[in-house]
Amino acid sequence: MRKQSKYKMIKLELADDSIIEPQNLENFGDGRALISKAVLEDTEGRFYSVSPNQNGLRFTMGELTYKEYRKKEKNEDLKGISFLALLIGLTLTIMYLSSIFLL
Repeated sequence: MRKQSKYKMIKLELADDSIIEPQNLENFGDGRALISKAVLEDTEGRFYSVSPNQNGLRFTMGELTYKEYRKKEKNEDLKGISFLALLIGLTLTIMYLSSIFLL
């Protein structure tokens, strides 16, 4: 993400809430820490917080605007929540139906 970005890397936020500053990126661990967000800065001094996923990479390469990036992230979150709700509903339905037919 950093090598292909048109933005300046400000910091990386890790899953354990620790922060890696740019001067420490070269010495950044053994790759086992989970990066949750990358904070970037454009040439006009605006900051952007992006996830290290395909949409975040597309934003850093300039393929998406930040507004498009946020919209895609929200849509993917909504799809995930909808899938989880459907899975829970299906499980509860199967449990209910199996209790009726077993009696």
